Amino acid sequence: LNSKANTIAVEFTLEGEAQPVQAEVLYSLGAENVIVVREVTTSRKWLTEAIKLVLVKTGNRFELPGGLKGKMIRVLL
Repeated sequence: LNSKANTIAVEFTLEGEAQPVQAEVLYSLGAENVIVVREVTTSRKWLTEAIKLVLVKTGNRFELPGGLKGKMIRVLL
């Protein structure tokens, strides 16, 4: 998590895959307690394209939880 650059980098292994997948998410925080996914790139082109399709359907905005949990997430991001 790099809150200055508004990026999240993760590495995970998909079942059946020999090599781990690297992913980077560029995000911003919306005014109404939402996180907006600006860009996603992964080390697998097919996965990047699949994520882009999902983001088009969801509007690339995800509401953060309310209360203390949401406030703590905003502090970290």
